[in-house]
Amino acid sequence: MPLPGNVVARQALAAVALAAAAGALGFGVAHEPRIALAVGAAAAAWLTLVSAEFRLLAVIGGAALVLESTPGLSPVKAAYAGLLGLATVVAAHTCLAERRKTGRRALYDTVSAASCLMALAIVAASAVGLSRGANASILIRDALPYALLAVAPLLALDFAHRLDAAFLRTTLVVAGVVITVVTARRVSAEHYAAPNPLEGVDRSVFASVVFGGVVFAYTLAQAARPSSELTAAARAGWLAVAGAIVVLMLVSGTRATVLLALPIVVVAIARFGWRAVRWMPVAVAAVALVTAAAFGIARAVGVGADRLDRLELVVDAVRSPGADSSLQDRFTQSDITWSRFRDQPALGVGLGHVFRWTAPGGHPREQFRVDSSVSTLAKFGTVGGLSIIGFLVAIALALRRFGAPTERLAAVGAATWLLAYGVLTNVFEDKGLALSLLLLLALALHDTLREPGTDRTLPLSS
Repeated sequence: MPLPGNVVARQALAAVALAAAAGALGFGVAHEPRIALAVGAAAAAWLTLVSAEFRLLAVIGGAALVLESTPGLSPVKAAYAGLLGLATVVAAHTCLAERRKTGRRALYDTVSAASCLMALAIVAASAVGLSRGANASILIRDALPYALLAVAPLLALDFAHRLDAAFLRTTLVVAGVVITVVTARRVSAEHYAAPNPLEGVDRSVFASVVFGGVVFAYTLAQAARPSSELTAAARAGWLAVAGAIVVLMLVSGTRATVLLALPIVVVAIARFGWRAVRWMPVAVAAVALVTAAAFGIARAVGVGADRLDRLELVVDAVRSPGADSSLQDRFTQSDITWSRFRDQPALGVGLGHVFRWTAPGGHPREQFRVDSSVSTLAKFGTVGGLSIIGFLVAIALALRRFGAPTERLAAVGAATWLLAYGVLTNVFEDKGLALSLLLLLALALHDTLREPGTDRTLPLSS
């Protein structure tokens, strides 16, 4: 069947434009790099406007490849910020248009309110930081994780409305596994002298324990779906991904591995009810026996002795926190940030503030980003802290009323893990939190936005 004339004309015009862009790009590479950069930037901007798939991959992949590519600010990071801003504008336009058309005013208003509350907190804390003489470069870097959190809900609505659930799910899992691999290698490199075959990748992809933890909770929730919704092969696949994340975290020796038991408990109780509690001692004993056997075999053959030492230190830290110097350093950081909050309880010390303290062993240290969730309260103060709480409440309300059951369960499991992990570090300043929230929220709201009129509110007794 021949195509209509207007379609043929548009295809021809697109082919001519593509050829012209390719020629300009080739000329720029050969003679003038600035021309190549301009053509590339224009192409990226155009794709950002017209393709939701490109927007998603650019936001997630760009963050992974760019945000830790250099220690400070750079032209590449500025370009990513521009792309993120353009994607946010497109998402805001989508939200305004769909809010009028579909009657989903409650959903769009709730999610938009979350973004506005976080944005207000960032503006206020930035103003306070500048008034206190914060370095502008440090302030921008300090604000970045919170800015990602602010735009994540709007982007999630746009992607939920425009993209297929399978594409979103694949992006979440693939990104989670890749980032967890890099995180395991990055953490391992800090403690072991082993060669790193992924050194080039490690330097270009940012590390995030939080992203891996959220994906772990999501894979568990998927594996716990009823047999009527999931084949045995699919369940085995989800469990394999969950197991891979656990193994990667075990290899790194991070303390967060111990806390992965929390989402397991949450998902088990949600799937099997409180009778699952009766099997918890058996499950814990089985895991302990398998771990002990693995330790014994590895010790006997002399494989990974340095990693085993690291894991034993983690176990010792659980039994005796006072003997762990790293854990004590985190407690010291919490004390310092709490004292800064007490000095400025209303508005905080602002973004860009540099905390100074003495680490165990008498080593002076100073950083604007520390391993303590109290630092968020110290930077934003009570006013900003309330705005951040409002952000979290709005996200929770949107998930409770409109979220799909599987993603809602994943969110509960991930939140439980994040609350526990937040004792050891500041999860808000892990960039993986915003990116994993974006994808999880998009998946949770996907069916609702594709099926107008569906209210997924659960009764309190459920």
